[in-house]
Amino acid sequence: NGLDGVTIAPFQILATEGQSYGERDHEWHLGISDRLAAADPNRFTTTRRLVVDLGSEDSVSEATKWWESLTADGGEGMVVKPLANQIHGPRGYNAKVQPGIKVRGREYLRLIYGADYLEPSTLARLRNRNLGHKQSMIFSTQSTHKLLAGLSQASQILVQNSEERELDRSIFNEAYLMHTSTSPQYSIIASCDVAAAMMEEPSGTALVEESIAEALDFRRAMRKVDEEWGADWWFKVWGPDDLSEEGIEEREAWMLKPGERWHGFQQLSEGFNMLDPIKATVITPGLDVDGEFAERGIPAAIVTKYLAEHGVIVEKCGLYSFFIMFTIGITKGRWNTMVTELQQFKDDFDKNQPLWKVLPEFVAKHPVYERIGLKDLCHLIHGVYAVNDVARLTTEMYLSDMVPAMKPTDAFARMAHREVDRVPIDELEGRITSILLTPYPPGIPLLIPGERFNATIVRYLKFAREFNEQFPGFETDIHGLVKEVVNGKSNYYVDCVR
Repeated sequence: NGLDGVTIAPFQILATEGQSYGERDHEWHLGISDRLAAADPNRFTTTRRLVVDLGSEDSVSEATKWWESLTADGGEGMVVKPLANQIHGPRGYNAKVQPGIKVRGREYLRLIYGADYLEPSTLARLRNRNLGHKQSMIFSTQSTHKLLAGLSQASQILVQNSEERELDRSIFNEAYLMHTSTSPQYSIIASCDVAAAMMEEPSGTALVEESIAEALDFRRAMRKVDEEWGADWWFKVWGPDDLSEEGIEEREAWMLKPGERWHGFQQLSEGFNMLDPIKATVITPGLDVDGEFAERGIPAAIVTKYLAEHGVIVEKCGLYSFFIMFTIGITKGRWNTMVTELQQFKDDFDKNQPLWKVLPEFVAKHPVYERIGLKDLCHLIHGVYAVNDVARLTTEMYLSDMVPAMKPTDAFARMAHREVDRVPIDELEGRITSILLTPYPPGIPLLIPGERFNATIVRYLKFAREFNEQFPGFETDIHGLVKEVVNGKSNYYVDCVR
């Protein structure tokens, strides 16, 4: 519908009727942009900037720190321009002057050029690129099965043509078939066709709006239960504090703004981060947004075990949160069942019902819990999390120094040729991994082949080992960690480059 939902961040006024403004400096142009944003903040937003005096070391240092802060927080980078805007070279207007230089951060460049882009051979190739021709097409994969009516593993490949090239379907098909089976699962292909047809107008828009409406009704229902039942505690749904009583919220309501308490993020680009309303993260008591543990808590792993035994399967689970997605086809009847089971969990928790009664299938597999109450188990696991400060540990390990020692392809090749050692956790520090190490939660790769183990990562793996031994059935799943049972005792290893 026209510009509905579009925010504009202007940084230069090219011209008005009968006049251009190339001679005006950038401060003037950005000042006009500020006035536009002040007049209509729903349509326009300001562009952050910093004026630098190249003759001042302090000014240059301030600009450098600003860039480092922007890129450290995941920002793409900044553009450096002469303040005077249009610069006349010694040969007048015809002189070729670069009006601005885009200075991107290292992590963003890794996304574009690959993890090894700083290797001399890669840098040489990049410097020899012909930038005069915009020939790059954009390829994107979409996990169709996560949102639409696709079967498990069904995905679509989306292609956007470049300015000068179009996709050659025959060549692409040949390349694709080199890596696929000659006996495809035709039901998956058919489900992709059905999913694509579902998204055609006008039904596609209606189905998506219905999913958003059901997700918002679920959030409102959870808040209503909190008002009626939650005098002591209840589950929260992560999201904005202020939601309307009915209808589909405006887009602005889901934007993450710096410093808001509900999400806790401080440095965010304005208008850049948005919460998808159909993705609902249910928060269990015990851990606040600052990573501080409460005196008592309810680990999400126990809640999801309870839900599973009562017919509600949760795919993704964190320390004190679990994730559900309102895919197309989720109805009030289905999510209302989960709300009812959460209410039953609260009742069983408050009464400290024995696990053999509320989790009979789980206790049958793990008799060690037979005489433990639901509340007692929650407090036991919560206490271990708090003593080990596991929320802060899992954050620190992802922020720790990941030292690449060799190319991922070379490290993986060592494993393929069995030139690896199976190293116990206590001896991992300083060793080079040959595998992809991915803890669940959060399901984000921690180390890739060719990187070294540091003390923080080893400390987390030691915690996982001790936790798994203490609480069977609630084991921390870490892809890449090899488990071997010897004389009834579990030992954990990682395959490292020899």
